[in-house]
Amino acid sequence: MQWARQEAGYSLSDVAEYLKAEEDTLKQWEIDGKEVRYTTLTKLARYYKRQTAVFFLDKTPKRTKIPKDYRNLNLNSKGLHNETMLAIRRTSRYLSVYRELSNEQVYNDQYKWLKSIRDDNVDSITYLRNILDISIADQKKKKNQTFNSWRKKIEDKLGIFVFQFPINNYELDGFSYIDDGFPYAITVNNKITEKRKIFTLFHELGHIIDGHAGLCLATEVNSTSFNIEAKCNTFAAQFLMPETEMVTPSDYDDLHQLAERMGVSKEAYAIRCKSLRIITDTDFNHYMAIIRQMNGKLKTKKKTDGFGIPRDVISRSQRGDKFYEFVVSNYESQRLNPTVVRDLLDIKVVGLGRPPK
Repeated sequence: MQWARQEAGYSLSDVAEYLKAEEDTLKQWEIDGKEVRYTTLTKLARYYKRQTAVFFLDKTPKRTKIPKDYRNLNLNSKGLHNETMLAIRRTSRYLSVYRELSNEQVYNDQYKWLKSIRDDNVDSITYLRNILDISIADQKKKKNQTFNSWRKKIEDKLGIFVFQFPINNYELDGFSYIDDGFPYAITVNNKITEKRKIFTLFHELGHIIDGHAGLCLATEVNSTSFNIEAKCNTFAAQFLMPETEMVTPSDYDDLHQLAERMGVSKEAYAIRCKSLRIITDTDFNHYMAIIRQMNGKLKTKKKTDGFGIPRDVISRSQRGDKFYEFVVSNYESQRLNPTVVRDLLDIKVVGLGRPPK
């Protein structure tokens, strides 16, 4: 019971409020497991997003490996939010399923590019652009400037799963997951803006190349004391905004146009200009003040994310085509049963596919 609660990212007070019970009672249940009603266990399972059977396993399952926290937070952390923990759990679980159902050689072959970058001392950005088959000219086309277009290329060409799940209150932009070995994954907070997602995608790719999985607030780490984060930011900036393409903005409107041209956020473009010293600190601070003001207005708007959208569309959006189609394919070949498919995709299996008789 303690394992399930902590894996879900809840405190005893959170659960006490949910069950309308005393914390001391919950604490005692976690010590001896006695006098717990089955109906209470089903409620807890639903709250923790687990199957009730998990409470009757012979041994407590292993804890999910949490990527290292690289966020520059000047506060006392109370632990990760339950949405963040769920995103990490899902990422680990999905990679585990892929690993179990795939031939090891398949995902080893998918990562030959990574071995080449690490071992052959190649120019990683040029090398990756060739693999992803996208030039700077192609990048400037609007159809290539979406998160989904970059996501598909990274999944198809690099073999990295890209998930996106809701993470509470901008706790982090995303994280990379490599702790259990191949295959690897990048998980992005689907509550952040489209262009911030794209920058985060390449920031996390930088982590994977360097072999460091991490929880990140990608565009908010500017301190050189955070060397790994600074390096990953530099990688993302150099990939998306090569120095030869950078132009000094004349004012904020010009900054907006130049950022749109490259398919990046105004914030990322301003930071890149500052790092190249093509704008003054005064201009940078001026631009960032306007950007923060604009972002503040956007955050106050009501959001209706997910309202009226079919569950299968949400499921595919969160898990990506690569994993979604992998699950459907294995369901149709009867390698995954309906219960597991519902767990993996969080949708009804009816109409998903018809396994052969």
